[in-house]
Amino acid sequence: MSNLKKIDFLTITKDREIIDRTESICKDFNFSNLLISNLDDLTNIGIQGQPFTLLDASHIDRANEIAGMVQSVKMFIPDAFVAIVLDSKIPAETMQFIKKSGAGVVIMKSEITLTSKLEFISTQKIGTEFIPIKVNELKSNTNIGLSIYHILPLNKKFIPVITPGIIEQDKLDKLQRFGEVFVKREDWEKYKKYSNDNQDTSALGLSIRCRNQFLSLSAAYIDLIFLLSDQSEEASYTSGIELYQKCFNLCEELILMMGGAASAWDIINNSAIGTFGSLERATAISAYSGLLSLHSNIGSQAEIMIAALMSEIGLLDLSPKITKKLRDGNAFDDEEMKAYAQYPIMSLNKILSRKLQIPEKLRNIMLSVHEQVDGKGFPNRPRPERIPMESMIIQLSGIIDKYSLIKFDKERKSMSQIKEELLKDLVDFDNKVFSRIFIEKIKLAINEIGSDVNQSVRINLENGNSH
Repeated sequence: MSNLKKIDFLTITKDREIIDRTESICKDFNFSNLLISNLDDLTNIGIQGQPFTLLDASHIDRANEIAGMVQSVKMFIPDAFVAIVLDSKIPAETMQFIKKSGAGVVIMKSEITLTSKLEFISTQKIGTEFIPIKVNELKSNTNIGLSIYHILPLNKKFIPVITPGIIEQDKLDKLQRFGEVFVKREDWEKYKKYSNDNQDTSALGLSIRCRNQFLSLSAAYIDLIFLLSDQSEEASYTSGIELYQKCFNLCEELILMMGGAASAWDIINNSAIGTFGSLERATAISAYSGLLSLHSNIGSQAEIMIAALMSEIGLLDLSPKITKKLRDGNAFDDEEMKAYAQYPIMSLNKILSRKLQIPEKLRNIMLSVHEQVDGKGFPNRPRPERIPMESMIIQLSGIIDKYSLIKFDKERKSMSQIKEELLKDLVDFDNKVFSRIFIEKIKLAINEIGSDVNQSVRINLENGNSH
């Protein structure tokens, strides 16, 4: 058995279209990949790590045979996440049987080429291996049961800087200049336990609890997206309702925590290194939206936050070409723009098709997050006075998130720098993207965020304005 380097993406297929798609994804996201034509090849190779495994069974219609293929993969690579590719004619009950055999997610053959689901699912399983934490969350002379990593920006590699055991003060002193370090996502529960075991009642302690809540919301949201995008889960609407309610409850709890934290903008941090095309950024956009709502007294914070999360789901159904242009910041041609402009509607349709009950008010907010008062937005271009201010908050939060996103080749901007740029840009947005009355309200909110928690914010929270 030959030795191999760690494999991020394993593809098992003879289908040329699937091969081309996976090779393109691995190139775009810098994943190490391996292609094999059949399961027999697994007996002749050694694979390190826990690869995302795309198993093509679209040419097979017998449930037992497909389930056996999944089990064979798990026998050779027990910790692999298996995405099984099926023909769309496979009955739903058969898909569920196959899912229970060990598959992580079911993807239709047509979805491989026509949608961006494969990009999203693979990047969430591969590209979010590390979660950033603040150096000042670590305490000297405490016992930590996991490794802490630092990123080398030039070659995008993570190196361990603290190993399990007692954290020494001199190591912390050396890390202070970085501001942020990283833990592996698989170690997140261990890190939460470390945080809880060393919890304090100071402002820093509140920040850490807010951060943990933010990441819990991220995890619940990703779980909901996986459920909504998995064809084998179509009948499991009860699970969808439960996850939706969990996300809503986490939004309520998060905004209550952030409302009492002076450093709330700093708490909203990047949950992933690298981007699919903005969908995994929805949690940060949601949190910014809640803060802007809280400080401007516009709308209900939790409703705005859940609308921000739900409005992005349609991105999964866009073509790979469109989402690649989103990632690269390239302009769309007319046909691509027409397709992209429909994604808010696709988001709502996806949710309604799974029988999630979304109030009419939230539907309107979701559909209007890209509308502009000058009529140049999408998808419906309503009259300016019909665009909800809640939608404007979500759109502005998306702009804030782009300013604050970690980039390997650039120094991360401070929130004071972001606020300065944002207030400057609002002049250009006046009566073009946003209404003048919205801009006047939001300027005050932007100036308040990051300062000491003021009395009006406390009153908003005490009056239950987040509900």
